[in-house]
Parts: sequence; structure tokens; C-alpha cells
Amino acid sequence: MTAIKSVVADAKRIVIKVGTALLTDNGRGLDEKAIANLAEELSAVQKLGREVVLVSSGSIAEGVRRLGWERRPRLPWARWGLPRATKRNSRNAA
Repeated sequence: MTAIKSVVADAKRIVIKVGTALLTDNGRGLDEKAIANLAEELSAVQKLGREVVLVSSGSIAEGVRRLGWERRPRLPWARWGLPRATKRNSRNAA
């Protein structure tokens, strides 16, 4: 068994990050079938005795759809005097 498989096999908690593309229907809101399939898979993992944590950015895509917007707006960070969040900025924030 590889080291990665060993770590996963022994894990008590599994954190799964799912991106918007896997949860949405080509920009038309949430893909309910895909979410149902994901829920079944997560349930199966939980039945094996693991705690499952799901992290997702799909809520933004669904919010855009519910607001009736065609796409996610670009925010004018500079106009508000705020730095745009970047990996470099977040590393320097502490």
C-alpha cells in the first residue's frame, strides 16, 4: 500500500473540496443530479466510519443564478481602496 493510500485508509476525517464546475449545470445554476450523486458517494464514505467535510464554492454560482445575473460581476476593488486578494497578499497579511 502506498503512503497516500495508507494515510487515507487510516483517516478519521476526510475533507473534500468540490469546485463550482462539478456542482453547476454550465452556468445555469446548480446541477441537482450531480449533487445527489455526490451526496450518495459522501454517504457511502461516512458509512465506513469516516467524518466527511464538504467544502465548495458552488454557492456563488447559485447566487448569481437566483439573482438573475448572466455572470458573476467583477468587483471594483481599487475604487474602494481595497487590495484584491491574492496568494501573495494573503501570505503577507499575517
